[in-house]
Amino acid sequence: MKRLVCDRCDFEIAYKEDINLALEGQDAWEMACSARDEEPRGVFPCKNYRHCHGEMQVVTVRGGLLGRLRQKANP
Repeated sequence: MKRLVCDRCDFEIAYKEDINLALEGQDAWEMACSARDEEPRGVFPCKNYRHCHGEMQVVTVRGGLLGRLRQKANP
């Protein structure tokens, strides 16, 4: 299961529609970062971006006996 997780504050988006919307806006986010002479780290800004300056990363969540294991996925 894919989720978006902020690389700074760990805010998480799990709803499929919200994830799809963020992925559709990835190009716009990359262009906005380029306009500020910055390199985007993620696919979308965190909703807490003004405070944490974090970006949403695509992760794959797997369950198991030891709990959730997050592994970065290639978007």
